Amino acid sequence: MSGLLKFLKIIQDLPNKIWGMLRKIRLSRQSPMQTILLNSTLKELLTRIIGQEVNLSSLSLMELFTTNLAQLLLGVASADKVVTLEERKHLRDTLIRLRLLEGEFAEFTRTVANGINKLRSFSSLQNFLTLATPLNSAQRLLLIGLGYEMSAADGTIDPKELAYLQRIASALEIKSQYLSVLEASFTAQKVTDFVALEEVRSLLDPARFHDLDIIFTDAASHLVEALPRQEGGVTGQSSARTYEELNRFQQSIEQLNQAYAQVDQVIRECVAQNYVSETLVQDFYQLWERLSSQKFRVAVVGEFSQGKSTFLNALLGEEIQPTRAIPCSGTVTILRYGKQKRVICRYRDGKEEEIPIEQYQDKAAISKEAAYGKDSARMAMLENEIDEIIFEHPDLELCKSGVEIVDSPGLNEHDERTRITQQLLKGTDAVIFLANAQRPLTQWEQDFLKHDLRQQMRSINARESVSPQSTEETPAENLFVLVNFMDLLRKESDREDVRERLQNFLLGTSPILAGENRIHYISAQETLEARLTNEENRYTHSFQEFVRSLEQFLTADRGKIKINQSIRALSDIIEMRLKPELKQARAFLNNEISLSENSTQAISTLIEKANQQLQELRKTADSLQEEVYQRVDASLGEWMSRLDVKLRRESAGWSFGKSTDKKAINRHFSDLFIRTVSEDLERWAEQEMVRISGNNLKHLEQESKSVLQDIYDGFRTIDSEIGSNFSYQFEQSSSFRAELAGFSSCFGEAEEDWKEGLFGFTGLGALGAGLVAMFMGAFGPAMALFAVGQGFLDMIFGQKPEEVQAEQKEEILQKGIAQLRNSLPKIREQIRQRIGEAFGERRKTVQQQITSVISSAKNLLRQEEISHQHSEKNRQEKIAWLDYQSTLLEQAKSQSVSQSQT
Repeated sequence: MSGLLKFLKIIQDLPNKIWGMLRKIRLSRQSPMQTILLNSTLKELLTRIIGQEVNLSSLSLMELFTTNLAQLLLGVASADKVVTLEERKHLRDTLIRLRLLEGEFAEFTRTVANGINKLRSFSSLQNFLTLATPLNSAQRLLLIGLGYEMSAADGTIDPKELAYLQRIASALEIKSQYLSVLEASFTAQKVTDFVALEEVRSLLDPARFHDLDIIFTDAASHLVEALPRQEGGVTGQSSARTYEELNRFQQSIEQLNQAYAQVDQVIRECVAQNYVSETLVQDFYQLWERLSSQKFRVAVVGEFSQGKSTFLNALLGEEIQPTRAIPCSGTVTILRYGKQKRVICRYRDGKEEEIPIEQYQDKAAISKEAAYGKDSARMAMLENEIDEIIFEHPDLELCKSGVEIVDSPGLNEHDERTRITQQLLKGTDAVIFLANAQRPLTQWEQDFLKHDLRQQMRSINARESVSPQSTEETPAENLFVLVNFMDLLRKESDREDVRERLQNFLLGTSPILAGENRIHYISAQETLEARLTNEENRYTHSFQEFVRSLEQFLTADRGKIKINQSIRALSDIIEMRLKPELKQARAFLNNEISLSENSTQAISTLIEKANQQLQELRKTADSLQEEVYQRVDASLGEWMSRLDVKLRRESAGWSFGKSTDKKAINRHFSDLFIRTVSEDLERWAEQEMVRISGNNLKHLEQESKSVLQDIYDGFRTIDSEIGSNFSYQFEQSSSFRAELAGFSSCFGEAEEDWKEGLFGFTGLGALGAGLVAMFMGAFGPAMALFAVGQGFLDMIFGQKPEEVQAEQKEEILQKGIAQLRNSLPKIREQIRQRIGEAFGERRKTVQQQITSVISSAKNLLRQEEISHQHSEKNRQEKIAWLDYQSTLLEQAKSQSVSQSQT
């Protein structure tokens, strides 16, 4: 079901109870000043929307405003073809709050929404002008304000929705300064035009609507509450930091959004005239979506008890993260901007829920009891069903400025914490590694920085074309090392020793860090206390130096790359996709391309053949995918059989000294059992699954290339006969889609390694970690149950240590293997899901490539069909129109390029 239909269904399914009472109240309050003077155009449009003759004398301003609002919200929802869950929820809440879904009025709302959707009246500016004619300037601003509010339901405004709202507002003669105020208010940006802010506040003053229906006063009150206060948010000198460079970057993104919006408008108008293929709309939307979702992601990693949580609290200026002296963080936490404080828990089984703010710190931390022992801490993390926690906050300046912060569980010798933290690095722009000044750079930290961390970051940078030529020895530019607890070193000589040790290791003969100001010496606790009390001390300066360095890197280094990639992508789609199609359309109008009967038949035959090949390729993909399912299932069964034998063999060497404490023995042997299963399952996933799935994926890749090449050759023959450029369009479309999906181009000179390009794209190689986590989550609690009360019996009967441990070991093995067998169906389900993703991505990419050229070919046939209807004058007008669209594209291209120079 499409997002739009889901939206309509929301309206249709809501309660319908008290319309009669509201209607009596409304009619009794109607005054002569509220009477709507309908002209014939407005009457005709309302009649078409409602589906029956409009009774002019009974139509109220409330009903007219509702119709306007439904048209605007449906238009916003349709602007990007996607209605998110947050938008649907916010839409429902908005309509309920405005009392548009109560009693029989729900039927009126449903009727007008269905009528507007059927007519698609929201796509015409003239329709908005007609419907909004009776509304005054305050009511029109209220209408647009509600549109901005819904569009920003998730804290950001989609570029297409923003462009749509701007076009409607312009037609309704709403000042652009007012739109800037609304946009800033709902996306937590800074409002710099305080004159416009006060004018908006005045126009939306609920007192203006007291003599009208209550719908207006309620809506106005809600919008006024969303307007920012001039006095600001968090207090304190450090908290007042505005992150000017980050805000300037966001402004550059907004300027790029305007260029993208202009290109989008050209594409849509050319599609409507059959001059370019419809597939360009979705292709361009994918590019635009990348731009509009640009945020900086910063991960904070380090061993436990390094002060990560205190550091984050100091960075954000509020005590958000749980802190204590023993291991604390128990799960991944993402801190980001939100319109209001809220906490979302995402669980390993895919579910998510919003929890009270008060529960956040308890959910984010492991228990004190578990934190005291490494086995207990590890078991607590394994038993934790939470995958990640998202904390949204409206007053964190750094997050407001477009930065998401990822706080990881502490790194230590436990595999799960290490694995989770390493996975966090994917998609990050910068990594902050916290070390302890009292024990700087332990051997484990040195190994992790030198190998694991640098290697992972090198892979990320190469994949994102940040540093494609890097090697294993290449220093990391996006790594910051912060040495915490410097305040605990009382002697200057000790502080100098720490600096020298860090400098030698990180910047020595084989440097790990690159770039300026990548090492900083701080006291997170001292800085936090200073921020909370609005004071300064010797450590606030060094902390702010770090913040400035991070901001400089994000904007000048990583931000510049992001902007240049967006500019290059826009230029490529203009030069390689749009212009060739417009050139072909122009040549057709100029009679430079003509289709004979034979040429028309040849194109139709190629279209039919391409459709057939696409169907056959789908069948091949389904067959190969099913074959992988069966072979992986068999391999998993074999692994389970071998594991039983392996566990029996390896457990013979398990011991726990002379202990007879069954609870402690249970924890120790459970840990060994889980570690053995974890390593073996991950090894199976990385070896057997890669081998089985990879062979069939490679086969599908080869079949896809063969089909695409055959289609390409066919259209190249057509090009040589009629002078079209289908083959060029197809080649560019193929390269474009392959780049978007992460696959190598079918026409490139050098093919990427298929395992990296296909298999690595879906993350199947790392599936073992997820499977083990799922198994452990179910296994951990079971292992703890049968040890309860056993210590008391041991004291009575006095069993020998070897006897106690042998009994515990056997029970661990029996119960553990049984639990693992019970988990196999879930493991198989996860495996099938990942395999399906791998095949689905490849199948989708090839299908889009074939569909694109079919669309272009059909487009040319449509041009041939209607070309005979054009007079010479009409042809010249259309050529001039195409030339004008090309000029608009050049303007948008120039506007985007200017951003790389700012």
